[in-house]
Amino acid sequence: MAPQKANHSRSSSVPSLPHPIAIKAEEKLRNLKTYIHGAEASFSTICTLLGALADLFDTLHLLLRLPSLQHLLSQPLHKPWLEAQLDCSLQLLDIESPVNDCLASVKSFVFDVQSALRRRGDNGHVNSRKKAQKEAVTCSKSLKKMEEGFAFAALVEKEGDLMMLDWFMWEARETAVTVFHLLLNLIEIPARRKDRGKRILLVPKAMQWRRGGSAEGNGGVSKVVGLESMLNAAFECISDKDQGFGNLKRKAHEDVNQIEAGIEDLEIGLQCLFRRMIQNRVVLLNMLSF
Repeated sequence: MAPQKANHSRSSSVPSLPHPIAIKAEEKLRNLKTYIHGAEASFSTICTLLGALADLFDTLHLLLRLPSLQHLLSQPLHKPWLEAQLDCSLQLLDIESPVNDCLASVKSFVFDVQSALRRRGDNGHVNSRKKAQKEAVTCSKSLKKMEEGFAFAALVEKEGDLMMLDWFMWEARETAVTVFHLLLNLIEIPARRKDRGKRILLVPKAMQWRRGGSAEGNGGVSKVVGLESMLNAAFECISDKDQGFGNLKRKAHEDVNQIEAGIEDLEIGLQCLFRRMIQNRVVLLNMLSF
């Protein structure tokens, strides 16, 4: 496998190593990708993806601890590969802070929307929306920078069983980036009505999908059910005082409560995922110290 740039095309199949853990990892990766390309992007879906991704990183942890690979990676000639993987693992962990900041700002915005539903004239959600949009853009830029940072790892020479391990590490990182982009798009804050034409896109063009369309041919999930649609009832109640009662208001409160619960589930899923990433980084650090 020749070294290539970050946007290079990689083989869609794993280099052969008939070990049960490698087979298990390949199956988990394949199932995860299938789920990404066929599911509706909702809070429950992203939580499922985060759990599956954490499970994949857990399997990679078992793979990294195989005696045969430990012995292979203890050789001095593979030190550059280990250092490149450690750099990538650090970049993955560095995304935790901007993602958490983004979720916190969205949670604050949703709280202010709930306050506006309860109290007439409460416009706190206007400012918190701007902050949430700003945090989302910052997080999206951090993701892009992280992807660019993976380029060096692709240039490091590898052969034999190391190619298999490198393939898994690369695919796990790329899948994690995809899931993070899906998460960002899910919690995207809708612009004010007068700014709807200037909607911020958080997902790169290469990863965008048609909202409400088919997943076939567009490389993404089939439908996105995000904040923009989930908060429609709340915005109607806030903008029109005659709508602020009865069934619509009840639905608005239910939607807001569902979003709050969904964000909490995302936070739990992210914590679990980043713990797995730290676990793998520790194994790599231990190998480097052999």
